[in-house]
Amino acid sequence: MKKVYYDVNLEHTRVTPVALVDKGRTNVTMLTGNAAFGTPNPSLATFTAAVDRLDAAG
Repeated sequence: MKKVYYDVNLEHTRVTPVALVDKGRTNVTMLTGNAAFGTPNPSLATFTAAVDRLDAAG
């Protein structure tokens, strides 16, 4: 079977780490308790930990 690879460019080159942390925290807030996203992947705890690591590194 032939493997297909996709190159995705999200145009995030101008996003500062501070803005990315803010967006991540907003996403967690919006997803918490949202019935439409009962079990997101990655979990909210994992995503929050990643945002916290980025915040600490920034």
